[in-house]
Amino acid sequence: MKKLIIILTTILLTACSAPKVQTFEKYFTNAGMTNVEELIIQDGSTGYTKTTVDPQHIDALLSELKSIEVIPDDNQEARDGWRYGITLVQGEKRYSFALNSIEDIYYHTEPNLHPFVDSFYQNLDVEEK
Repeated sequence: MKKLIIILTTILLTACSAPKVQTFEKYFTNAGMTNVEELIIQDGSTGYTKTTVDPQHIDALLSELKSIEVIPDDNQEARDGWRYGITLVQGEKRYSFALNSIEDIYYHTEPNLHPFVDSFYQNLDVEEK
C-alpha cells in the first residue's frame, strides 16, 4: 500500500509540473511584460538583428502573438539552432524567446508562427545590424 501511495504521488507531482498549453499573452503577463517599449528580432539564419521602439510596430507583432497557443512538444530533448529570436524590453526588464522555445520549453504553435514572424521581419523597415 505504501508503495502505491509513493507511485501515485510521484505521478501527480510529475503531471503538475509538465508544461501546459497556454497563449503567448499568458507568458508575457507572467513575465510582467505589459507595456513593451522596445522590440528586438534576431534572424537565426543570418545573425542580423532589427530593433524598433515604434509603438505601432510593437503593437502589430504583440497583438498577433497574444492569442497564439504555445503547445509544448512531447520531445523536450535539446536542439540546435532557431529561426528567429524575439526580445521584449520594458524599462530594465528583458524577456527573450525563440520561435521554437520559450522558458527552456520546446514548443510549436497553433497557428504556425513562423510565416507571420518571417513576413514581419522582412517588412520591418529598420536597418539590420
